[in-house]
Amino acid sequence: MEFEELLERGRRFLGSKYPIVAGAMTWISTAEFCNKLWEAGVYPMLATGNLTPEAVESEMNRVSPEV
Repeated sequence: MEFEELLERGRRFLGSKYPIVAGAMTWISTAEFCNKLWEAGVYPMLATGNLTPEAVESEMNRVSPEV
């Protein structure tokens, strides 16, 4: 498989402009950060390991519906 084919396969799978996954990073990967990553074309992950269930719900509600 050619490199460009792999890139396209990754883009289709992730639904993002670039086949890049930004892993969750505690204290950094907030809803705002995830939204900005998505706007830049990267697939984001929201960090929730240090949050209470209520805070997780609040952060998830602040993530853009497009993500």
